Amino acid sequence: MSAPGTPTGEAAAQFVAARLLAVIREDAGRADAKASFLLTLVVALPTLLLGITGLPHGRARAAPVLFALAVAGWLTGLGALVHAVLPRSGTRRSGPGLTYYADVLALHRDDGIEGIRNEAARAGRDPAVWLLTQAVDVSAILAQKYRWIRWGICSALGALVCATVGLLVG
Repeated sequence: MSAPGTPTGEAAAQFVAARLLAVIREDAGRADAKASFLLTLVVALPTLLLGITGLPHGRARAAPVLFALAVAGWLTGLGALVHAVLPRSGTRRSGPGLTYYADVLALHRDDGIEGIRNEAARAGRDPAVWLLTQAVDVSAILAQKYRWIRWGICSALGALVCATVGLLVG
């Protein structure tokens, strides 16, 4: 038996869908904050390392190769983190739905304002489904962001290891 004032049926489904969407959006904001911080760190790291140690002047043959690998890893990490913070312009969903600005623009381009109005009316008939469709769209974006963040971190750490070993060898 549910507690007094607890929504049931469609109201409960809509409440859960809205809460789920809010949690996913909060996590997307945290992912953007993480990626922005890491991007700043990755951009500053080479300057910091070169400022402290200077360019290597050693005679070891491995040092240039390690520094080339470090630069490649740094550029890969930088690109991945930039990709994580860039806004997304579409969703993976191929079915109908009005959950993202690209949906609004596509409907307006194809059917004008009437197409947007019809899709909004359809979404209004089942708000829980509309909220869950948004949750799926934002989840796909969030998964991409975290994938790019992982690539960025791994690449930047690999670059840091190569640069450190190159400095020690050189």
